[in-house]
Amino acid sequence: LVQNNCKSTGIRVVRGDRISITAEGNITMTPWGNEAVVTPDGAANYGWYIPGQIPGGALCGKIGDGQVFKIGSKNSFTAERSGTLELGVAVQNDYVNNMFPGRYTVRIRVKPKE
Repeated sequence: LVQNNCKSTGIRVVRGDRISITAEGNITMTPWGNEAVVTPDGAANYGWYIPGQIPGGALCGKIGDGQVFKIGSKNSFTAERSGTLELGVAVQNDYVNNMFPGRYTVRIRVKPKE
């Protein structure tokens, strides 16, 4: 979970690198029941990590000690800072101690800055 430290990808990026990420799979949002399944895009009906921006269950990333941002199921962006790319799943602060079974499979492509 984003709040409990993101997981390092082991991929170090440099400011200006172009990063493309795709993700698939699902996790169960157990506070809402065993039938409450979400994809990497997350869903507002499972609460918000950042209201109006990052819904519960969304795949998120951060670079180094930078801010958390939504990745979802498909995202391409230019690194605004250098550091290790980390990933996590966003949930409301009230639910950080819950278990969320499932898995997101992520593919990452980094095109170095020219």
